[in-house]
Amino acid sequence: MKIEHDEEIELVIERVKDGEGVKYECSYIIVSYHRNNSLKDKSVWTIDEQAELNCFKETQEKNWVQESIGWGMKYEVLKKKESEKVIIETIGISEHNEKLKIGRFIDGSKNDTWHGYPANYRRKKQDIPPMEILLNWIDLRVLKKHQASKIKQGKKCNL
Repeated sequence: MKIEHDEEIELVIERVKDGEGVKYECSYIIVSYHRNNSLKDKSVWTIDEQAELNCFKETQEKNWVQESIGWGMKYEVLKKKESEKVIIETIGISEHNEKLKIGRFIDGSKNDTWHGYPANYRRKKQDIPPMEILLNWIDLRVLKKHQASKIKQGKKCNL
């Protein structure tokens, strides 16, 4: 299925809220200027449109949302015998050609219509995920404590 840019994609997402599954109806827009680098001051997704949409869905499913802003990553857990390793993939590049691994999703009009972009937590304070989200990622073993601490401080971090 081809995903069109700049058009609303209607979604029904199963969220966990207070230990119960709740259906959340919303829409998501794949914004072209975060895809084609037409605005030089914007970050650009390097993952395909379906992967961007999946990242948004996981953000909603796992409730990595505060108010009208969500945070996500594309990661894989590799299990070997009794240990596991998390690989966090690059999802985009900044306007300074830096690799970005955290997505920020916004419902700017607070009408359940979202769009997202690769977040640059090192250069933009608004792109730093809240501590509650970082702690959740630590609990899920997606991040280690020292990584979350560096992200919170806007410092370079090997994800």
